[in-house]
Amino acid sequence: MECEDAPATPPSTDATSPGGMTSPFKKLAQRVPAGDEAAEKADALITFKAHVTARRYVPPAVIEPGLTAYVRHEPTNAKDQNALQVVSHSSQATLGYLPGPLAALLAPLIIPGVVRLHCTFLEAPRTATSPVPIQLQVINTVPPGHDLQELQNVLIKAAAAGESLLQRAGSGTGEALRANFLLVAEMVEREDGHLLRKPEHTFLTSFQGLPSPAQALFLRLFQRRGPWFQARTFSYSEVEDSAAAVQLLVDAGLARTEACSSSEARSQIAETLKALEMQVLVAKLGLLPAGAKSSSKGQLADLLLPQLLNTTSSEAWTAVLDMTGPCVALEPAACEVVRRINRLFFLNEGQGLSHVQVADMGILKYPPYKVWKTRPVFPDRAGLDAYELALQHAGRLDQALEVGDLAAAETALQPARAALAAGMHKAPAGGASEPTEAAERGSSMPFLMRYTAGWIYAAMATAGVSLLEKQRRYEAAAVELRQLLGGVCCPGRRGEWWVRLSLDIEHLNRPEESLEVAETALADEWVKHGERIALQRRVLRLGKPPRRWKRPSWAESALWEPPETCITGKLLAGGLGLKSRFVGGDGQECTVEALALQYYASEEGGSWQGIHSENGIWSTLFGLLMWDVLYMPIPDVFRTAFQTEHRGIMCCGVNWDRHSVEDLSIIASCIGGSGLAAVCQLLAEDHSGWSGGMPDLLLWKPDQMVAKLAEGRMKVTNTAASWHLMQK
Repeated sequence: MECEDAPATPPSTDATSPGGMTSPFKKLAQRVPAGDEAAEKADALITFKAHVTARRYVPPAVIEPGLTAYVRHEPTNAKDQNALQVVSHSSQATLGYLPGPLAALLAPLIIPGVVRLHCTFLEAPRTATSPVPIQLQVINTVPPGHDLQELQNVLIKAAAAGESLLQRAGSGTGEALRANFLLVAEMVEREDGHLLRKPEHTFLTSFQGLPSPAQALFLRLFQRRGPWFQARTFSYSEVEDSAAAVQLLVDAGLARTEACSSSEARSQIAETLKALEMQVLVAKLGLLPAGAKSSSKGQLADLLLPQLLNTTSSEAWTAVLDMTGPCVALEPAACEVVRRINRLFFLNEGQGLSHVQVADMGILKYPPYKVWKTRPVFPDRAGLDAYELALQHAGRLDQALEVGDLAAAETALQPARAALAAGMHKAPAGGASEPTEAAERGSSMPFLMRYTAGWIYAAMATAGVSLLEKQRRYEAAAVELRQLLGGVCCPGRRGEWWVRLSLDIEHLNRPEESLEVAETALADEWVKHGERIALQRRVLRLGKPPRRWKRPSWAESALWEPPETCITGKLLAGGLGLKSRFVGGDGQECTVEALALQYYASEEGGSWQGIHSENGIWSTLFGLLMWDVLYMPIPDVFRTAFQTEHRGIMCCGVNWDRHSVEDLSIIASCIGGSGLAAVCQLLAEDHSGWSGGMPDLLLWKPDQMVAKLAEGRMKVTNTAASWHLMQK
C-alpha cells in the first residue's frame, strides 16, 4: 500500500466531532494537558471516583451528598508515611482517609505541591464507619520543569486504582444496583409492557413495595451464584438487618428458607459448605472410609447425599444446618422475571445490571450516542416466548458439545431441525401474526432478526451440520445445508454453507452436482472474501474440460498466490498439537511470527518495522477513523445506553493502551489514504467476515511511507489470501 496523500496525523483531531461527539484521538492524546497549557493553568488534570475509608479513626461528622473537601498529607502518622486525610472545606473537620494504595500513588505528588485534590461526596454514609464514595478532582499546580509524561502515567494509575478500590469496597453499590434495576424495570414496563404477563407485573408491584434493604438484598443475591446462600455471610452496608430483609422477601414470595426445602434443596444447601467444613461433617457422621485422609469436595458430597435423602433419619440434615446456619434461596420464578427484564432492556445474554453499575462508577465508559427506538424488537409475547425457548435449546446444545456428549447434542438439536423443517428460518419473526408481516420486519430491520427463534435455530443447525460431517453422514448434512440456504437467517454464514454443501456433495462422488452448487453460490451476494475464493477455486478444479471449456474471467485472480519469502530457522521439538517454536536470532525461543519480524527488521529483510497483530491494529484504526459513522443516530440500532458493540474507551475492537497515538499516526500514514479507505470499506461491509483471517504481520517503513502485509506460515488461508490480493 503506497502512501499517496495521507496526512502526517489522522485526519481529525478536533475535540468535538461534527456530530457533537468527542474525538477518540483527542481523548487518547490529551488525557492530561501538556506543554505550556499545563504550566499556565490551574486546571483539572483528571477526575475519577474513589472512596473515603478509616472513618472509625476520626470524630463523627455529618456527611451529605455534595459536601466538598480537600486532601492533605498527615506527616505525624506513624503507621503510614503516605497517609492522606480528607478534610471538610466548611468545618475543617477530618472526615476520613484515602485508601492506602491510592495514597501511595498520590502522596508523592501532593507533598511537594505538584497537584492538589478536590473532593465531592457522592452520597451519605450508610453507617458511622462505612466507606463513602467520592469524586476526586486532581488540580494542576505543576511547577516548571516537572516531567509531565511521568505525571500523566501516575495519574492514570491512580484513577484506575481509585475506581478499582471503590468497586471492591462495595460502598453504595447495593443501593446503586437497586436504583438501576428500578430504572430498567420502569423503562421495560413503559416500552415493552405489552410483552409482560400478569405474574410479571405482580412481581414488579411486589418488588417496588418492599423497603430498600430488602430490594437491595434480592438483587445482591440475584447476581451471586446460588441457588442457596448462608445468611451468616450477608455483609452489605445497605442491609443493616439482613434477617429482617430475608423475612420480607419470604413474605413477598420472592425467597424461601431452609425450613421449606426439598430433598434436592438439601443437597444444594450442603454444597454451600467449604471443602474443609464438609470433611469435618462427614467425619463427624462416621461416613469417611477407614484410612481415608482427604477427599475432594465432590467425593465428600457423594458420601453425604444418601444420608440427606434418608427420610427416616434427620441426623445428617441437622448436622448440615448446624454448620451452615439459616439459609435462603430466591424463588426461581422471581429470578426468571428479572432475567426477562434484563433481556428486554439489554438484548444481550451477557449483559445485566452490573454493566450499568460499573458505568455509574466510571470503570466502564460508554460513548455518547442517541438511543432511538421506533418499534419493539419483539412484536408480541409469542415472539418473545419462541426466542427464549430457542435460547434454552441452544444452551443445552452448548453444554452437550462442551462435554462431548454426542447423544445429548443430538437430542438438543431436534427442536432446531423441527423448526427448519417447519420453515421458521424463512419467516424468523416467530410472533408475527402473518408471514408477510415477518418478512417486512426482516427486510426493514435485518439487524434485529438475530432476536428471533429462527435465527437461533439456524445457528444451532449449523453446529448440527458439523456433527453430521464428523460422522460422515454427508447426505443428511447436505439436506440441512440446503434448508439453511433456503432461509433468510444468519446471512453472513451463507458463504460457509455453500462451501460445505459443495464439499459434502463431492464426498458423495457427485462432482458435477458439486460444481453446479459452487457456480450457483458465486451468484449469491452474501458470498464474500475467503469463501468466494474457496468456491472460485473449486469451480476451476472441478470445471476442467470436458465439464467446462470456458475459463472464467476471474480465474487469474482466484489462483493468484502472494509472493513467498523463505526464512530459515531452527525448529524446536514440540508436542502434538502445540504451536511450532523456533530459535530466534538472539538465541531465544520464539514463535514463527516473531522469527519473521526479526528477519524483516534485519538489513537483509528490508529494515521494516512491524508488529504481530492480526486484526488488532486494523480494528483499532477502523474504530477510530469510523468513530462518527459507528455512532450515527440510526433508528433502532442503539436501543440502550449500554450497547455492547461499542464501548467508549472500550469501543469494540479499539485497544487504547497497546499503541500510542503517535504510533498509530505513523502507521496510518505509511498505509496511506487509499489503503485505509479500502480496509475501512471492507470492514464496514462485513466486519466479522473480514476481521477473521487477517494476515498476521503488518510491516511499515516510516522513511519511505510504505506498508505491507505478511503471513508467518507455510500455507495462506483463503481469507488471508483475499487480504493479500487487495494489496496486489
